[in-house]
Amino acid sequence: MTQFKQFCVFCGGSPISDEHFWSQWMHPYLPRNGKEYHLSTNYGGEYIAGEKIDGDRADRKHQGPYRTYKLRVVCRGCNSGWMGQIEENAKAPLTDLMLGKSVTLSTEQAARVAAWFALKTIIGEYRYNTVSIPRTDYECIKTTGFPPAHWHIWIGSHQVERWKTAYTEKQITGCMSADFDISGFTPPNEYNACTTSFGLGELFAHVSVASVNGLFDRHDRIIHDMRSTFGRRLLARI
Repeated sequence: MTQFKQFCVFCGGSPISDEHFWSQWMHPYLPRNGKEYHLSTNYGGEYIAGEKIDGDRADRKHQGPYRTYKLRVVCRGCNSGWMGQIEENAKAPLTDLMLGKSVTLSTEQAARVAAWFALKTIIGEYRYNTVSIPRTDYECIKTTGFPPAHWHIWIGSHQVERWKTAYTEKQITGCMSADFDISGFTPPNEYNACTTSFGLGELFAHVSVASVNGLFDRHDRIIHDMRSTFGRRLLARI
């Protein structure tokens, strides 16, 4: 199944091209489940002063294996230009991480991996045709090749079979004051924050981004303090 937009979500240009959500170069490292369909999950909810107060869940069934899923939401120029450069820059460190190798990322490598997950987080929103990430963030990653500083991206290793090719997204309407009126948020722009989780082979990644300062502070502190039974930190921010 392919999601379709008439014009590029980054530059407004055309013609639109196919964008593999799971990049083609990584397909050999992603497990095959033998099914001709895949499921995706989207959560919506409301946060007030950093506390979740409401939420709903939508599960969808898509044709084709998960790793072959495509979206037609970007133009050929963006896809083969600056987006292709982000893919190429992240390929080597992502491959090692997906294979579960013990890796110490340099600052540059970590930034390249973070850019890849930021790009996929933006594109992934269009699976459900709802948008939470502000246009200024699109422009930042397009012009600099990296996400803005308020993006929080965490990675770690895992051995959970069902997460070796997986993706979940939570879109949120949030504010820091109980007096804030959220009734003005209407589709398709009813959200102003999101969290996204990825499973790629033995690599797990979690992304949180909000246009409201402080909305995810408690959320990120919990992630920062998560540890295994051996006392090792499960996720590291990049």
